[in-house]
Amino acid sequence: DFECLSIVGKGAYGKVLQFERELQERENLRGIINVDKSVYKRWLVQSTKAERRVLEVVNHPFIVKLHYAFQTADRLCLVMDFINGGELFSYIAREKVFSEPRARFYAAEIILALEYLHEMSIIYRDLKPENILLDDKGHIRLTDFGHSKDEHSRNDRAFSMVGSPYYMAPEILLNKGHGKEADWWSLGILVYEMLVGLPPFYQENTKKAYEALLTKPLEFPENISREAKSMIRGLVRGGMDGWIDGGREEDERWGEGGVEEEVCVCVCGGGGVGELKIDVCFSCMLIVAKDLA
Repeated sequence: DFECLSIVGKGAYGKVLQFERELQERENLRGIINVDKSVYKRWLVQSTKAERRVLEVVNHPFIVKLHYAFQTADRLCLVMDFINGGELFSYIAREKVFSEPRARFYAAEIILALEYLHEMSIIYRDLKPENILLDDKGHIRLTDFGHSKDEHSRNDRAFSMVGSPYYMAPEILLNKGHGKEADWWSLGILVYEMLVGLPPFYQENTKKAYEALLTKPLEFPENISREAKSMIRGLVRGGMDGWIDGGREEDERWGEGGVEEEVCVCVCGGGGVGELKIDVCFSCMLIVAKDLA
């Protein structure tokens, strides 16, 4: 039923394919995650099950869409939209740093996606540039939900050691129990990386990265605006302390009008997430609400 067009990527346990499916009418291009059962370890089985559970219930313009899943005698397959813009990681690696308006635009869309997941009682737990895809219009899609925690109650604490070293909240590393606040910590680290070029606690090896995360102060280059610093500090502080469900400061917001207003006007055109109709190249996207007057 499937015509393979290309192999997008390979890993130790499977690969990602680009394909079309022959029906009465030709479907849009899809991506398929094709995993070899024979080399699967138990934790990978659980990870795949968790990803499928999450993707079956979510429906959001900034999260990858699962169309269906199936298995063969030796393969597990997840069929999703093919997002052809590549990973945010590759843009950071090539361009080193983003302007604040561009970083703010990506952050706004990530905030919408995370807030939606949290409303669905899901903790993402693996926010990093490699897990953020860009479509052909420059909008983001969160992908890879293998570390996600679903059916999470506000009062519950998760204790799994999951995530990536540079973006992992300290409460995860210290096994103190974590909740949705861990996602806001990771967002603060990601925003810092978009503006500076590296995560704030970057080190050449994992052990040193963990030590820096727990001991190194958060420092900024002089060119980062006061508002951006305030937002990042709030997100990172909120990750450990859980001081606000959403991790955003109310006094100094990043950009005029605040994050909330910018999200509604710039990302959704004032009509809400469900009416996303932006076709402008992301590099020319208007960010501050007053620019649209």
